[in-house]
Amino acid sequence: DIAFSDDTTMDAYIESEEEISKLDLKLKYLTNFYVNIYFANSTLANAYRNGTHKGTTTWVDRNRLQAIIYSM
Repeated sequence: DIAFSDDTTMDAYIESEEEISKLDLKLKYLTNFYVNIYFANSTLANAYRNGTHKGTTTWVDRNRLQAIIYSM
């Protein structure tokens, strides 16, 4: 589930690679954004980490299942 709380802030809970693609499409058209992402499992987190994405990604938990992406 991907939801914007305003024009530049988004929370995402990623349960499939299809949702990763949807997230990337949303970010493609933004210039200033902040996204807090939670992954359902490490396979999805690794798929995201190994992909190319707009913005800077910071991993914020020990299990690497939560990431923050931002572009300013």
